[in-house]
Formats: sequence, C-alpha cells, structure tokens
Amino acid sequence: MGLAFDRLWTDSSYRNNKLLSLQVGAMENSEHFIDLRNISPDIEMDKDLSSRQSSIRKTKYLYLIVSITGAVGALTRYFVSGLVATPSDGFPLATFVINMTGTFFLALVLILILERFPKSTLARPLLATGFCGAYTTFSTFMVEESLLLKSHNFTVGFIYLAAATVAGLLATFLGVGLARFFYKLDFYLRVQENIRTDSKETLSADS
Repeated sequence: MGLAFDRLWTDSSYRNNKLLSLQVGAMENSEHFIDLRNISPDIEMDKDLSSRQSSIRKTKYLYLIVSITGAVGALTRYFVSGLVATPSDGFPLATFVINMTGTFFLALVLILILERFPKSTLARPLLATGFCGAYTTFSTFMVEESLLLKSHNFTVGFIYLAAATVAGLLATFLGVGLARFFYKLDFYLRVQENIRTDSKETLSADS
C-alpha cells in the first residue's frame, strides 16, 4: 500500500511539474510575458521610487523659483510704471518702455543661456519664464490699444501699434547681437588665457 501510494504521489508530482513547465513555456512565448525570475523587484522598485521622488522635488523647486522671480518681475514692472509718466496725448509710454526693455532683456538672456550655458536647467525658468514673464505684459498692451481705438484716438493708436512692433523687433535683434558679442568676447578672452597659461608652462619646463 505504501509503495502504491508513493508511486501515485510521484506520478502526480511529475504531471503537475510537467503541466507547470508547459504553462511557463506558453507564457514565455507571449509578447506580454515578463520574466520575473530575471529581475530583482526590490531593487527596481527602489530605483523607480527614488527617480519619481527626485522628479517631484525638482518640479516643486522649479515652481518655487518661478514664483519668486515672477514676484520680483511683477514688482519691478510696478516700480517702472510709476517712474514713467503718461504723455498728455494718451500714448501708453509706461507699458511701451516695460515691454521694450523686457524684450531686450529676454533676447539677451536666452541667447546667453543657450550658447554659453546650454546645460543650464534653472536659468531659463528663473529669468525667462519667471522674471520676464511677469515683467512684460502683452495683455495690457492690447487693452490699451483697444481703448485708444475705442476712444477714436486712431493716430495715437496706430503709432502705438507700429512703434511697439518695430521697436520690439529692434530690441530683439539688439539683445541677440549683444549677447553673441559677449559670448565671442568671453570665448576670445578664455582662448587668450589658455595661450598665456600654456606659454608659462612651456617656459617653466624649459628652465
């Protein structure tokens, strides 16, 4: 009886193992099969969790930076608008000055960041999105333009529109040109410094 039971148990285990092997083989041939035997779940989960936590911290840090520099840009715009008086003909000089200086600064900063510090991840949201985004105001420009036209002040309205467009393009070109001039000047100075350093090292080696 004991031998018969052992034989039955052995045959049953063999059949179960064979069936399990066939099921695993069928799953391995499936394109959606993930072989859990070849990975360490704890390590992979730790890596994914650490990556997600790092990404969340970085995003919160960027939000904080943009908020702070945006507040600085808004305060600067308020300060400048108080310094520039509006002419008697109704030309919105304060908004014009703010938008033109902001356009120039944005072009200057973006080119310097892209060409001099291409790997920087904080300068662009800090200066471009945060400060310049809050300092300049396209919405105020459009409201003032529409009010000038609504009050039938067409001459000033068209002058304002044309001046903002032309001066904006000129400010952009000036900012880009000045940024590239600074970049080339910095490159030239660094090359000259390297040449002087190499010359000193050569003289030291000869002596």
